Amino acid sequence: MARAVTFVEPKQISAGTKASFRFLFMTDVALPQKTLVRFDLGINDTTKDFEIPSTSLKDQQNCIWLALSDGKMVEGKQKKDHNGRPVFDFVLPKALEVGGKLMIVLGSQIAEKAREFGTRAPLKAQRKRPIYLYIDPKGKGDFLEPYIFNLDIKGAELKHIRILAPSLVSRNQRFDVVIRFEDEYSNLTSSAPKDTLIEFSHDRLRDNLKMRLFVSESGVTCLPNLYFNEPGVYRLSFKNTVTGEITQSHPIFCQAQEGDQAFYGVFQGMKPIESLDQVESILREARDTDHLQFFSLSPSDSENDTSNELWKEIQTYTAEFNEEDRFVTFLGFTYHTNEPQEGSKIILFSKDQKPIYRRKETKSSSFSKILKAHVPKDLFSISVEPSSKLIEEFEKGVVYHPDKHDAIFKLYHEGKRFALIGEQLTCILAPQLNRDTLIAAIENRKTFVSSEARMLVQFSIATQPIGSVLTTKARPGLMYVRHLKGFVAGTRPFKELVIYRNQDPIIKLKNLDSFVEFEEYDEAKLNDALQFERDGIRFCYYYLKATQDDGSYLITSPIFIEDNEHQDIEEPQGKKKGSNKK
Repeated sequence: MARAVTFVEPKQISAGTKASFRFLFMTDVALPQKTLVRFDLGINDTTKDFEIPSTSLKDQQNCIWLALSDGKMVEGKQKKDHNGRPVFDFVLPKALEVGGKLMIVLGSQIAEKAREFGTRAPLKAQRKRPIYLYIDPKGKGDFLEPYIFNLDIKGAELKHIRILAPSLVSRNQRFDVVIRFEDEYSNLTSSAPKDTLIEFSHDRLRDNLKMRLFVSESGVTCLPNLYFNEPGVYRLSFKNTVTGEITQSHPIFCQAQEGDQAFYGVFQGMKPIESLDQVESILREARDTDHLQFFSLSPSDSENDTSNELWKEIQTYTAEFNEEDRFVTFLGFTYHTNEPQEGSKIILFSKDQKPIYRRKETKSSSFSKILKAHVPKDLFSISVEPSSKLIEEFEKGVVYHPDKHDAIFKLYHEGKRFALIGEQLTCILAPQLNRDTLIAAIENRKTFVSSEARMLVQFSIATQPIGSVLTTKARPGLMYVRHLKGFVAGTRPFKELVIYRNQDPIIKLKNLDSFVEFEEYDEAKLNDALQFERDGIRFCYYYLKATQDDGSYLITSPIFIEDNEHQDIEEPQGKKKGSNKK
């Protein structure tokens, strides 16, 4: 029995390279004249996949055609499949016997100009990228099972070094650093000159302890069991000895004693999920390429955007990727409520394999209906928009954006307590990396927002950290003086660091280095600052915001101070002054 043959030349290509590709097919069945041949390059993202080629034979660059064994060229037509993706259809001008050959050619009609006028390969490295050939002998669009070509797309020339390391460590704590050698498209690569060596050091490492690393075949190298002897801020440095280019890590702060760790992640996936096979790759990219410690895909609740099949895929991979102490995933979705005052919410489950709630369904047509069917241990939510109807029992955070600063902080003035969550990056300060500790840290508002760069901050009042609620009953001296202490560390020099009491800037530091320690005392009488009230108790709050010279900023969740020592205490009803007279 004859077997079909599929062969692609070249078999392997570097990401982003222009070339001419020849897809040879030898049929295992007889194909009559006017057989419909459909060629599917798997183009989901036109910016990162194959360039969309022209089907016109008049074009000499980036075009596609069908070639027969007698040299005849057949022009095709670009169509769309049922998912709206571009595919290319050709009609056989003559019959082919079993073992007959045809070839799909993608690229330039001028062979010697392929590197200049060919078709650009996908920008993402992929082992055995599938490319499909569909056959319909009747020519009516009823295609049989596809034949598959496999193309290896490898990383291109080394352009960047990415350093994956923790941000907070304790003195003498052992930790690993992963070095990723990447091309300009963030693919792992080993494509570098043979004499390339990478020299590792940091600012407190003795010269005689410097080490040199090879660019590994896998594109990944691990430096295990590093540690720091002295507290302070460190930056790891990797120098390419051929180009002289130096890459530094984000700041790593070594604290004298064990404490909370800094975990960075994203609660809104930010990327539309167009197909089932994207779910795994998005999670893998978040974990391995972006080096996030927690992540949620958070797709829309609309069935048009998130089908039941896609939600099942998200359920499966969210559970599969959740790994304590490495990468924590949250199963969740973005709920666009029908109630105008509720605003959009990111609803996140504490457990796996939970249903998606859609606003078109009666039982989940409003956010309040969803909450009535649950208790806080089942799920929590993050408000995408600041809303006065924020329900603290379930809504643990609000997404911060500078344009909505006043509306968000108005909720604090009304007595609401919640964590600030980043549009791009959120840092959670927690003792361990797992769902329970991260949720508990969010409930205690131990978060800060880092807009783009992976910055780090510690901020305390009377030794109590970000998110704390201090009381004048436990600390009466807070009415007279507050001890403010901490640091900020960034990837660039800081243009400004401001500490606010309520909305008033009380400390301003300008034109700073990329690492700044501060220790200040706020000696203003607190009574005037206790402008707000919650459950009959007056309070104020402090927070810190720092901005780098490139515009990246960080902002902390507030530290609250409640005056429960000097509050007015109502006398019991029925007992008035003078009622104890005899």
